[in-house]
This record gives sequence, structure tokens and C-alpha cells, in this order.
Amino acid sequence: MSLRRWAISTRHETESTTSSPEETFGPPPPPLNIVIQIVGSRGDVQPFVALGCTLKEFGHRVRIATHAVFKSFVEEYGLEFFNIGGNPEELMAFMVRNPGLFPNYDAVRNGDVKIQRQNMTDILNGCWKSCVEIGDGIAPHDGGNNTNFGPGNSKPKPFVADAIIANPPSFAHIHCAEKLGIPLHLMFTMPYSPTEAFPHPLVSIRMSELGSNITNRLSYALIERLTWHGLGDIINKFRESTLGLEPLNIMMAAGLLTRLKIPYTYCWSPYLLPKPRDWGAHISISGFYFLQSSSEFKPTPDLVKFIEDGDPPIYVGFGSIVVDNPEAMTSMVLEAIRLAGVRALLSKGWSDLGEGDIELPETVRLLDNVPHSWLFQHVSAVVHHGGAGTTAAGLYAGKPTVIVPFFGDQSFWGEMVANAGAGPQPIPYANQTAQTLAQQIIDALHPELKIRARHLGLKLQDEQGCENGMNSFHRSLRYDNSRCSILHDKLAVWQTRGTLTRLSAVAAATLLEHGLLRLQDLEPVRHRVYHIEDRPIDPISGGASAFLSSFGDILYQTYDLPRQITKAATKPSTWNNGSSSNLSLHTVSEIGSEGRASMNTLRETSKTSLGAAEASSNSLDPSLEKAQDVALATVKGIGKLSKAVLTTPLYFTMGIARGFQNIPIAYNDTTVRRPEKVDGIQTGFEVAVSQFAYGFYDGISGVVTQPFEGAKENGALGFITGIGKGIGGLVLKPGAGLFALPAYTLQGISQEVRRVFGTNYERQIAYSRLAQGRDEMELYSNEELQSIVLNWTQLQQEKIGEET
Repeated sequence: MSLRRWAISTRHETESTTSSPEETFGPPPPPLNIVIQIVGSRGDVQPFVALGCTLKEFGHRVRIATHAVFKSFVEEYGLEFFNIGGNPEELMAFMVRNPGLFPNYDAVRNGDVKIQRQNMTDILNGCWKSCVEIGDGIAPHDGGNNTNFGPGNSKPKPFVADAIIANPPSFAHIHCAEKLGIPLHLMFTMPYSPTEAFPHPLVSIRMSELGSNITNRLSYALIERLTWHGLGDIINKFRESTLGLEPLNIMMAAGLLTRLKIPYTYCWSPYLLPKPRDWGAHISISGFYFLQSSSEFKPTPDLVKFIEDGDPPIYVGFGSIVVDNPEAMTSMVLEAIRLAGVRALLSKGWSDLGEGDIELPETVRLLDNVPHSWLFQHVSAVVHHGGAGTTAAGLYAGKPTVIVPFFGDQSFWGEMVANAGAGPQPIPYANQTAQTLAQQIIDALHPELKIRARHLGLKLQDEQGCENGMNSFHRSLRYDNSRCSILHDKLAVWQTRGTLTRLSAVAAATLLEHGLLRLQDLEPVRHRVYHIEDRPIDPISGGASAFLSSFGDILYQTYDLPRQITKAATKPSTWNNGSSSNLSLHTVSEIGSEGRASMNTLRETSKTSLGAAEASSNSLDPSLEKAQDVALATVKGIGKLSKAVLTTPLYFTMGIARGFQNIPIAYNDTTVRRPEKVDGIQTGFEVAVSQFAYGFYDGISGVVTQPFEGAKENGALGFITGIGKGIGGLVLKPGAGLFALPAYTLQGISQEVRRVFGTNYERQIAYSRLAQGRDEMELYSNEELQSIVLNWTQLQQEKIGEET
């Protein structure tokens, strides 16, 4: 069934798809440090700013992690900002030029794909930093090791995320959550969860012999698989190099979020698209997240005069869309406005429409940045690209909507608006002409369509999307058992080693300050454990897949080693011989302190920075410099090749072990034991031994216990089923244990190497948590701090009493 037919057929079910903001779901969670990671345009960011304001009002500390261009927008609403890198304007231009699933040949030839892959690398690393670093990701800082923070200090407060909210295209979310052991909640403006009801919005699939239900579900798997094939190497490098996590098998990584049942909240109205029946309880639809203006907007007198001097104008704007030929686009839009016989407000947007030598008619006025919440009250219809935020704003205002999609989810929103009767069917920009756009505008202004749009707007105004979204997030946290043992209104972030005593940041800092605890007595609390390991369907495919993946990596590194050496050998020298526009070595060597000051001035007017000039002054002779580059490339290449060879036994034995483990899980054997997390040699050896021992014990004992357990649950049929499970386990579980012994031992060694030679983020996180606690201590009175000490003493005495 198509998206359009399904949405129309189920529209009457909308009343059951959202929860009321007043719905109770247990005690409220403690105040949290929440990072919201968003990749995209302003239309993607704006709904999360609205949600962030609601979360902050509840009492949470909210950090919006997105692109630098949105810094002032985020901070305007009193939320913390963190720059994750990436250039959304470049991304929008790339998507307009490549609207399909695959980039065109020119994008590969011109290096556009390479640029976007580098942008994604920056974004992944930026998302991780947004979870653990102080500051805004732009200004320099000390990396989080300075614990001298407090209300009277001008330095930014330490931050370690207690939960992550993200849109799916940020991609780093699940990997950051796994590293920190914290909850993850995904939110998005278009369907990303597999369903049989309709296909993925980014895929246009014709009906096949498989039937629409299967075809629809497969469309989501297709997008996942294409994503992992395109970005899997970047994501795995991020996991290994930045987070110190095991890489994922790209062939099996697709569907990871679905298998883990990560909570999703979709921020659209169920009046547009109800919740499909095959979406589980962990998926909800909240309604739109509407953002109120941070201050009362005051329009210019000439704008007010234009609006009042005739019939209400239409609005035309394409927001963050960047086209290669804005003049042609402007001409087409102006001609459509003339043919439709309407007045119009034309927004410049990122493409700077209306600029240049184009002369605007008196019936058209050019707009800069005017809040939609004010503007759309004064127009008769809205024409735009179909961004989620602009679509929601237009529908909320009860205005007929014409959507001209360019790429991504914009066609999806066009279909939804048309299905709701609030606008004509969308026509992609690539197929638009002045005549077709004019006809769409005329259709949108039909009295019957205007009435439908007004009625839909009244329904949306009754929704409380941000409150529903926050409640959905709170329900998924399950933090009731993760509170501080002393301050029950605080989240526990530490646990005393060997006990179940859990402490908040401020409680731990207070006890450390009074000498009642040592730092080595504390270990971080992991509120979530994600079983992200590969799950092959059987040991043969598990071992074969791992071997082929490793073998492919070895071949690539073998091919890449001489290529990188040749690249280093043929790279132009950076040694400055004085013939270029840069400062010569002779000049630099003679510059004293005054000369260095002069170079600071030169930096403002030349392409050579002071740092580059100083580097040139100390550069090697060209032959030595080239030899150094070749040696460095050789060492790096040999290191990568050696790693690929040495990790092959690990991945091969692990694939077989997990294949043996997964078969009993597939036939619903609930006695399969999941291994504990491996983070070093000791835990690797412990897990290897326990998996080996339990594999044989469970396999042998299951022959007896499984039939009796089955009989208790389902009688004679359960007894027979239990016999089958027991016989299967007798073969499979010892097999899993046998291969687990070398697999987890090697994994422990691998993790230990990463921990020793990789970035020690655990220490940085610990310092930030301590700094957070000391910062909070400043907000407590002496009596309150003494109360923490007293409660700790009583708690210890009670434990001593229980032991005796």
C-alpha cells in the first residue's frame, strides 16, 4: 500500500496515537545533563530547540549539539550550544545536486563525495565531544581536566551527558551511548523505523511479486544497508580510534537500532500520519514541536504597509535550499506569481533569491529573516521546499501549503499535506515550470482547500507536541533504580567498588572533600548496556563473514601501503625557498621580537599565517623532509596492515562463537547467557573462562532441565519442545564456549592495547564528573553538605550491622 492510501485509510485512528501531557508514568526522573545531537538545516534544528526549552523548564540541563551556523539561534533561547562541525550549506547544495540515493558521477569526480565524507568524520568526532567536553566546541579550552569551576568562575561548567537525544542522521548517537553507558532516544521528522504499512520516504519502490507489505519493510533495510556501505568505514574508524570500541561487521550492522529497540519519538502530527500497527511500544508519535518566538517580533513599517495594501499575499521561500542557479529559480517563481495573479512575499533564503540584477514587480516584496510564527498569520498561502519545520508552521497557522520538494523527506511532507487536503499534490523542483507552480498556487487558494487547511490548523493548535515528546523521553529512561543512595532526587553517576552504594556527582565530591572516600573507591555507573556485538545466524556464516571482512581489510591495506608511500614521495615539498609569496627563510631567521609583531600584521593581509611562517623557518631540507614523510607513511601503513593481520583470529573466532550462541536464541532458548562487557585483559580472561565453563555446563544440564521447564510452562508440548532445545544446546552451547575461550581472551588483549595507547577518555570523564560535583557543592549550604556526610555515615553503619 502506498503512503498516501495508507495515511488516508487510517486517519480516523489518530486519537490513540499520542499520549496526553498529563499522563502519569511513575515518579519524575532526576535532573539530567541532556545532549541533543542534530545534523541538518535550520528546519531540522528548530523543533529540537523547542523540545530543549521544554526539557530545560522541567529542570534538565540541555545542550544543543549542532552546526556552528546555528549558535546564535540556539543561545537566543537560553540553551547551551556545542559545535559538532560540518557545513549544512555545503550539505544542502550537495543534496540538491544529488537528490537520489546515489551521488552522480560528477560528485565523485569533483571531490564532492570526499568532502562530505570528511564532513561526516568531523561530525562524528564533534558529537562525541559534545557528550564529554566543556565549552561550546568553538572556543579553546583545557580539555576538561581543569576542575576549578564554580558559579563565580567565568569558565564554562563541566559537562558529561546523562542521556542523548538525537536525529538519526547524526549517526554517532548509539556509539556514544554505548561508550558512556547512557540512554539514547531518537527523534525525527520522517519515518525511519521499519513498517509494512508504507515504504521508506527516501525510496520509490514499485510493487513486486513479494507483495507490498514485504516490499515496504525491505525498503528500510535497503536504506540502512546503503548507509552502512557508504559510511561504515568512517563509523568503524570513529568507534576504534575515538571511542576505543570494537568495530562492527558492516555486513551485519544494518538494522542495529531496530534490533536494540532504541526508543523513537516522531515529531509530526498523527492527524497527518498515524502510528502503524506494527510499531512497538518503544515508538511513539508526539505531534509537532512548535517553537515560540524568543521575543516579540516588530515588523518594519514598509512590511506592514505592503501586507495591508491589498489582498493578503502568499509566502514563497525555500529556506536552507542552495541551488546552483538562483537567478533562474527567481525568474521562474516571479513568473508563476504573475500568472497566478497574486501578491507575494519572497524570502531570500540561503540561495539569496531576488538578489542581483533582477527587478522585482510592485506585487512582490523581498524578505530577510522574519519569524514564521508571525509572518504566516498574515499570508493567504505558503509555498516552500517541504522542510519539516516550515511545513509544521504553515499548517499550524491554518494556511494552504504548496510544497516544491528538492530531496530527502520533502516529498514525504508534500504527500502528507496533500493527503490531509491542505494543499495540492507536490511537484519536484526538477519538474517545475512557472505554469505548473502558478496552477498549484491557484489550486491552493481554492475556498474548499482553505477551509480544510484552517480546520487542520485548529487541530494542531490543540496538540502539545513538546510535552508529549518530553513525556515519551521520560518514560523510556527507567531511572528509578539509578538514583543516588544519599540524595534521592539526584542521578547516581558513581558507584563504590564492591558495593551497591550509588552516589551523585555532588555527594561523591562532598565525601571526597571530607576524606571519607578515595577516588580509587569509585567507578562510573553504566545506566545502559548495549549488546551491539554482531549476531550472525550460525557459526559458519559468522566465521565466514568475519574472515572475508578481515581478508578484505588485509588486501586493502596491502594495496594502500605502497600507494601511501608513493603519495608521500611525490608530495610537493613545503620547504620555502623564498621564491613564493610566503616569507623567505632568510627573512624569517632575521626577524626579532619586533619582526614577529610585524608578522602578526602580515597574517591579516596575506594567505600565510604566522604559524605557517614559523613552521617554514624550522622546516627541514627538502630531501630530509621527503624522507621523513616517506618513513612516516611506511610506519603508519605497516601498522595498519599488522593490525588487520593480527585481529583476524579475534574476529574469526568471535564470529564462530557468536554464531553458536545465536542459534539457541533464534529458537527461543532463554537460558543463553550474554557475556559481560570486556574492557581489558582481566575482564577478557574472566569472560572467556565463564563462557567456556557455562557453555559446557548449560549444554549438558539443559538436556535434563529444558524438558522440565518446558513442561511447567506448556505441558506435554512444552516437554517435547524442551527435549529439542536440550539436544540442540548439548551441541551448540559447548561449541560456543570452546570458541569463546580464545575469542574473548583476544578481545581483552585488543581492548587493553586500545586503552594503553588510545585516548584516555575515561580519565577525562572522571575529571569532568568531579568538577561537576565540586561546582554543585557551591550551591549547597554547610548544613546540607554536613547532612550528606551524616547520611553516608549512617549508611555505612547500617551495612556493618547487616554484615554482623
